[in-house]
Amino acid sequence: MNIFEETKNRLDIIEVAEYYGIGLNKQNKCCCPFHTEKTPSFSISRKKQMFHCFGCNISGDVINLTQNLLHLSTSLDAVRQLDTDFSLGLNLSPHKPTKKERQKQAARSQRKFLIMKWDEWKDTAIRNVIEYIKLLEQFRTHFS
Repeated sequence: MNIFEETKNRLDIIEVAEYYGIGLNKQNKCCCPFHTEKTPSFSISRKKQMFHCFGCNISGDVINLTQNLLHLSTSLDAVRQLDTDFSLGLNLSPHKPTKKERQKQAARSQRKFLIMKWDEWKDTAIRNVIEYIKLLEQFRTHFS
């Protein structure tokens, strides 16, 4: 399980929303914190662990909610903030790839490079064939 899935599994979106100052009514609705409105159109589902605003159409999970509420630039920043605020104890240190993972990555990179070169060659070949056909048509009309 990655840190994003682990974060979502360990937190309740309603508790996080309330922690960050969103005041929900009994139906878990409120005025949207992301745009100005007079009637509640922002809803949080405890069952789905998702939020949605029917006014501005923003939606997402607990990580998206944190990222948008706190104006964080990445989902990883949101996970770090949640880890700090809710003492999740996540291992957020960078992953050091094993030798086998590095070899797989090198093989993928080589394959992508070869596919890119093949596509370039194929495009050039097609252009050449098209030019050749045009030239043949010109000779046919000129010498007929």
